[in-house]
Amino acid sequence: MATPDIAFVTLRHRSARWWLVLLTAAAAVLPACGTSTVQMVVARPAVINARAYGGTVTIGAWIPAYADYAEVAGQLRQEIAERVLNSVAGSVRLMDYGGGLVVTGRVDEYSMNLRELVRTEPCHKPAPPPPPAAEGEAPAAKVRPQAMVNSTCTWRWYEWQARMAVEAKVTTASGEVLLWRPIVAQRQGKTYEGKDYVPAPPNAHAILQVLRQHVADQVAWLVAPRKERVDAVFYDCQEPAKAVCEAGVRQMAQSHFDEAVQAFTEAIGRLEAAKAAPAELAKAHWNRAIVFQYSGRFDEGWNDLQRAKQLDPKDAYDQQLVELQRERAIYTQLIEQGVAAPTAPAAPAGGKADPVPAAPSGPAPGQGAPAGPPVAEPVAPKG
Repeated sequence: MATPDIAFVTLRHRSARWWLVLLTAAAAVLPACGTSTVQMVVARPAVINARAYGGTVTIGAWIPAYADYAEVAGQLRQEIAERVLNSVAGSVRLMDYGGGLVVTGRVDEYSMNLRELVRTEPCHKPAPPPPPAAEGEAPAAKVRPQAMVNSTCTWRWYEWQARMAVEAKVTTASGEVLLWRPIVAQRQGKTYEGKDYVPAPPNAHAILQVLRQHVADQVAWLVAPRKERVDAVFYDCQEPAKAVCEAGVRQMAQSHFDEAVQAFTEAIGRLEAAKAAPAELAKAHWNRAIVFQYSGRFDEGWNDLQRAKQLDPKDAYDQQLVELQRERAIYTQLIEQGVAAPTAPAAPAGGKADPVPAAPSGPAPGQGAPAGPPVAEPVAPKG
């Protein structure tokens, strides 16, 4: 039986070689100081490989700890089933009964605490208009509209704290417990402070619904791969490679990975011909490495990052080398879970790709999966 652990959720391409194309919409490119960011949706492997158990999953009973939670338990069960049904690449099949894996659980808490707070302080207010003159009396002198008088103001607002706690269990069809995991989602906040009026209270139904959806995401991820957003960061290039680097980022935003590689390769050539500073040339190698990373060409990405590190020894390049190792291990997990197909990465022009060193071994099944984006798609811009 797996050791229990707890997960907290605090709320506050056109690469046809092997890439799993999920969407082909354009990505949102977010400019920053010296960098450009392309938002990507990436695949994450499930905690437990359902393919090892026939690739089928059944969502069993979800029990409410209290009678008031019965409706919530039913809604949560349905939302978990929907997420498993729509798993990445259809790698897991949902069955009403008889699945190789069975997901059950209990809803322990589904609550929201609301407090109305009041604060009174001295303040200045516009002077009130004079009372109307009585019959036979001379009218009072008019007070200028901008005149202010000392008074007392009262501010009112709400503070709230919402929490949902469940216990999820994954078993085999024969009843063997593979994983037991408490999952807690929580959120807190406050409304605007209303001066001399009572603001509207927060929408408790909407807030708790968000918590329930996040819990459903976490439970479904135990047995089904999921999607997650990450940022692919590219350095801006100096002349004479500025235009081609910008073109490479645009190609990446459209999931044209091969064209992005060509653009950044041209940028490297231009910078070398211009005898650019080593730090500038390192940035171009970083950019190409990021494209290689998101298109599964890990060996070539490794070579580019090593070259960038030689040119400009920065901690960022060392960190990205570690990240690339992790992502390659995750890609292996996605292959095992039927999300990606195996491939032999192409060697870089002019030589053989140096192999990426073996990545550190990941956690045992049932103990969580490392993060990384071996299968990616750009995020379609809103509008």
